[in-house]
Amino acid sequence: MEFVTLTNKNPSKEDLYNEGEKFANEGMADEAINSLNKALEIDPKYKEAWNRKGTVFIDLKMYGQAIKYFDMALEVDPKYTKSLYNKGICLRSLNEMEKAIEFYDKVLEIVPKDKGAEEIYKKAINNKGNLFIKLGKFQEAIDLFEKALEIDSKYKQAWNNKGSAFFELKSFDEAIKCYQEALKIDSKFNEPLLNIGLSYLEKKDYEKSEVFLNQAICLNPNFARPHNAIGTIYGEKGEIDKAIENFKKAIEKEPNYIKAHVNLAKAEIAKNGPGLDWWDWWKSTPSKLITVIILGSLAAILVYLIILFSITPIGDTTIITQNVTSGVNTSITTTTTTTDSSRLIETNSLLFILGIIIVILLIPQINKVKVGQIEFEKETTSSKAYMSYNR
Repeated sequence: MEFVTLTNKNPSKEDLYNEGEKFANEGMADEAINSLNKALEIDPKYKEAWNRKGTVFIDLKMYGQAIKYFDMALEVDPKYTKSLYNKGICLRSLNEMEKAIEFYDKVLEIVPKDKGAEEIYKKAINNKGNLFIKLGKFQEAIDLFEKALEIDSKYKQAWNNKGSAFFELKSFDEAIKCYQEALKIDSKFNEPLLNIGLSYLEKKDYEKSEVFLNQAICLNPNFARPHNAIGTIYGEKGEIDKAIENFKKAIEKEPNYIKAHVNLAKAEIAKNGPGLDWWDWWKSTPSKLITVIILGSLAAILVYLIILFSITPIGDTTIITQNVTSGVNTSITTTTTTTDSSRLIETNSLLFILGIIIVILLIPQINKVKVGQIEFEKETTSSKAYMSYNR
């Protein structure tokens, strides 16, 4: 979609804000920032423009920069709830959980629980509850989700997140009930399908688990996590080939998915019994570049030391002494053989470094693990914070 820029020689701050809003909605960040800057030149205390500029930087995932602009809006109006809420989102994204909770609390103190403000109020409660899950405060999180559901009983995110809090408390039946409530509201809500599958997996009900995980895949074929979970099911059942197949599918959907890489490596170990074939080990190694750099560096150091020691003269030394007798200078040269004690130390150091390299190279070969001993990396439930900002 193309926009016609303002032709008015003296556009108002509102005109410039609206133009920036349109650009931002189309993902045209530079143009949006330019328009909003012009609006702020007209009115440096235009809090809505500062807030909207901050949200553009949220879209760019530049959370530290976004916070600066929300702070500018809050200098104008310390109780401006949109910027308080949006700053909470940024702090959460920066993993500053406690600080994020402080800003959600400020929103909850200011915003009345009336019809006009219920949207931002329930979002702040939901996001605070989601942070409590991450901090391990599961019962406190459940209490918050229940408050959000008192405001809106059809708030699907709160039902899903409440289920995830019960999941962490190992109350899997309660968790499943909450996830099912979320699905009643939206049958195409993917997270509860995944979470029900994970709950049944924890209950060792593999058949039901796989049914829900496959439903999640049907809704989103590029969803990697259900594939990893299905691989875990087959791994626990001892069907290693099927486990490997699903771990590979998860990696295909999400190449940097660490859990799937770890599980694939474990499954390959289980399949190969007493050791892991070099080629299989290499294929299942997620950080090939790092492995090459480390082994290459060690080899380079070894070669350097060998060259260094080979050109260092070690052995006999010649001592020249001069005797003066009867006014006649006579030079007497004696040759003595000395033992260089450092030679033994240098040789031992070289052997020690070589030994380290050999151990590193042999690690995948001596990894003798039986199938029954493999413990795969399980999925964690998906609990959603409401991460859309307020403009």
